[in-house]
Amino acid sequence: MKPFYTWGNVGSIDPGLLKTITITTGVDASQPSGTLSGSIAYETIDAQDLLYNYGKVGGNVQTGFQGAANGYNLRATVGTKLSDYSGLLAYVSYTDRDDY
Repeated sequence: MKPFYTWGNVGSIDPGLLKTITITTGVDASQPSGTLSGSIAYETIDAQDLLYNYGKVGGNVQTGFQGAANGYNLRATVGTKLSDYSGLLAYVSYTDRDDY
């Protein structure tokens, strides 16, 4: 029997990289082909979203603790504006947890 529990690191998106999530239900011609009962569309952040007060470089650092597995994680995101129409975004994530 497989327990209903998952780490969520296969096919998942880090919530810290999401700007918006759009959920639509039902069949609609504007949906991507192959959808039968709706879709979920993710919009991720871009480099300009990390800039503070129109600066050139911005970022954030996140840490966390996972009690069920006695683990911790560290995430860092840095972005810079290259021009009015482009930017560079770097994201690094590290997770360490005990075996169970």
